[in-house]
Amino acid sequence: MARKVVGVDIGSRSIRAVEVRNPLAAEPVVARMHEVGLPDGAVRNGEVIEVGTVAAALKSLWVEAKFTTRDVVLGIGGSSVHPRDASFPKAPVQRIRETLPFTVQDLIPLPVAEAILDFYPAAEAITEDGPVVRGILVAASRDAVRSTIRAVIGAKLNPVRVDLQPFGLVRALDRLGSGAATTVIVEIGTSTTSIIVAESGVPQFVRILPIGDDEVVVALAKRLGVSPAQAAQVKRTYGVVATHAGPDERPIIEAVYAASWDLLVGIRDSLSYYTSTHHGVRLARLVLLGDGATTPGIDQLLGDATRVSVERPSFAKLAKVLKGPVDPGGDLSLYVAPLGIAIGAAA
Repeated sequence: MARKVVGVDIGSRSIRAVEVRNPLAAEPVVARMHEVGLPDGAVRNGEVIEVGTVAAALKSLWVEAKFTTRDVVLGIGGSSVHPRDASFPKAPVQRIRETLPFTVQDLIPLPVAEAILDFYPAAEAITEDGPVVRGILVAASRDAVRSTIRAVIGAKLNPVRVDLQPFGLVRALDRLGSGAATTVIVEIGTSTTSIIVAESGVPQFVRILPIGDDEVVVALAKRLGVSPAQAAQVKRTYGVVATHAGPDERPIIEAVYAASWDLLVGIRDSLSYYTSTHHGVRLARLVLLGDGATTPGIDQLLGDATRVSVERPSFAKLAKVLKGPVDPGGDLSLYVAPLGIAIGAAA
């Protein structure tokens, strides 16, 4: 077991990392966390495009954060990862995984030869064809994973594991004690949005939408005839709810709402699909996080669209649960992903 490990989340704008001691223990300890920025184009839609640039940023991250280990767990996500609902005849999970290259081509949008495949079981069921194992099939672009690993190795770091970022979110938030309730996690990232349904800490459903905060900003900039930087400031200032807005503010807020429409519909439709295919399931709560979650009123709008109670993660509470010495002040919810990636990691 790795005594210390750093969970690394490489995004389009920055790299965030969290060092955790005793990641497999009942009470892992958060030791350090830090973030460094990335230039535009270095990472696109979750895929490392400029390996050297990302490697240099990782080196700076280690120097600035003073991380005490070079063992890292990488979170992968973005549009190069394709999670799918899947069922297989009941068998040991390892045997199911061994047969994936021969059975899943019709389920994934890229050739099997170009994919890294895995299967995460969620539940067993009885069908007309006999007992099956239901779960989440994950197909990741082999080239995208390799480019990320090359950047990490280029920074003189030791990648001990690659994990699906949405699974890390589930592990971290489960520490807050969701119990047996069915929880939805929505992370609005810069270029993609992850939607996860989990029950008792076990992922049941994952969708990665190819739209994130950047797309909302670009759409708003076109509507208002301003630069993306100005549009981002408008979105942060005015938000998406016009209930108490004055006559001068209402047109601006309505423009933000319109620019956010495709994202909201994508989240709503993904959850509608899940509930329609899992009869009797009641979504108890929706946890909202990510770069796009800071838009004023987005939680209210998302709650209205999905009819699920929306809440924000309490990193202060999470830090107490993990016995970490890290100051929980400020908006540290953006570190939930790398924290979850690190938890449960073993070399």
